[in-house]
Amino acid sequence: MDEAVAAFWARAAETYETEVPYFRLMGERIVGRAGLRAGQDVLDVACGKGATLIPAARAVGDRGRAVGVDIVAEMVDAARAAAAGAGLRNVTVEVGDGDALDLDTASFDVVICGFGLGFLRPEHALPEMRRVLRGGGHLVTSVPLGGGADWEFFGDLCKRYGLVSEAHVGGAATPPFDEMAKLAASAGLFLDPPLPESVSVLFPDEESWWRWAWSHGQRAFLERLDDSQVEVFKEDAFAALRSFRTPDGIPLEQQFLVLNANT
Repeated sequence: MDEAVAAFWARAAETYETEVPYFRLMGERIVGRAGLRAGQDVLDVACGKGATLIPAARAVGDRGRAVGVDIVAEMVDAARAAAAGAGLRNVTVEVGDGDALDLDTASFDVVICGFGLGFLRPEHALPEMRRVLRGGGHLVTSVPLGGGADWEFFGDLCKRYGLVSEAHVGGAATPPFDEMAKLAASAGLFLDPPLPESVSVLFPDEESWWRWAWSHGQRAFLERLDDSQVEVFKEDAFAALRSFRTPDGIPLEQQFLVLNANT
């Protein structure tokens, strides 16, 4: 288990998914693409607070089983609470490492990993996901593509301020599709063509976006700011946001790909 990654997400856990329903919306889309059936056993790796786990549990029903693992105890507690609040009795959530799953071989029909591969070591995680899949099973994962030209300002600012994430195991991004396909094939998983998806959220104001930016993966860059840089970076970011703010708020249409890999 990577202690730096676990500590990073523990810091983000309190405000994770509290500003806008960002991961919940994407989780529903990912599960919709997973083709889950009643009675199946599904594993959600890096489950967070349950964005994909909860809709997956609903999809497999009472005769099925949904298991979530995450390296952060605070996320696990939140996912358990979400399952209980939804009245789901087919959910188990445990602290676990996606790079070394403490689960039986060939015990799941489907593995889901929504936006988690960028925080894992794919060369370890993909063989582990394949190991726990039964014959004929499949992996469903996702890759963020960004929010379009308006939202490129964040990456531009990070470059200007010399911010490099130290919280991501393999860098700041999931491997490109061709590289991912090779890694998956070496693990015995064979990728279908990627499926484009998008979700839309609306931030009521710039401060809402700022709180949100600290609640997920972008925090890894913001934490690299010196105390003297924080307010200046924030002012620069707010100026960019105001350039495309509407009377209703600040729109983000998040683009991403859903990847399905078969055994």
